[in-house]
Amino acid sequence: MKTIGLDAEVVVSKFEESLNSNLSVKELVMELAYGKANDVASHYNEGIVIGADTIVVIDGKKIGKPQNHNEAFETLKLLSGRTHEVISGIVLINCKTKEIIKDCEITKVTFKELNDKEIQQYINLGEPFGKAGSYGIQGPALAFVEKIEGCYPNIMGLPVNNLLKNLKKMNVDFLEQDAWKAKNN
Repeated sequence: MKTIGLDAEVVVSKFEESLNSNLSVKELVMELAYGKANDVASHYNEGIVIGADTIVVIDGKKIGKPQNHNEAFETLKLLSGRTHEVISGIVLINCKTKEIIKDCEITKVTFKELNDKEIQQYINLGEPFGKAGSYGIQGPALAFVEKIEGCYPNIMGLPVNNLLKNLKKMNVDFLEQDAWKAKNN
């Protein structure tokens, strides 16, 4: 958020995530993002709360954050040499007006063929844990990527252009933020 000039406070939600659902993946990520945003918004009377959630999908299988080393290894092995989707739900809640916008973004990521040693070394870095799909593209896993189709920031869990589009719908212009205003000295 700071990189694009938006002044934001990070507030951790107490909402409990679960991938066990009969919803489509798009609906699920938006519902998880809504759960997080709604939990935080319930503590504020004004401002806009942004919630996001990301799931990796391959062969119709939802892949969240790995629970252990073996799960991380199996996930990375599954993604090796193949294309998967990174689907992020994003929800904005205006705490004053109670307006809610739900949206999602899909990015396709193709990994190169990974050998067991590469996967093991990556896991030994501790990188897969806490990340949907067992990788974070903003770190060493960038070396695994052959091709990206769509929004790069979405792979990190925040589809920036989608966020800005929906902030504009709530009459928030990111170009009016202090970071974007010229300094007259």
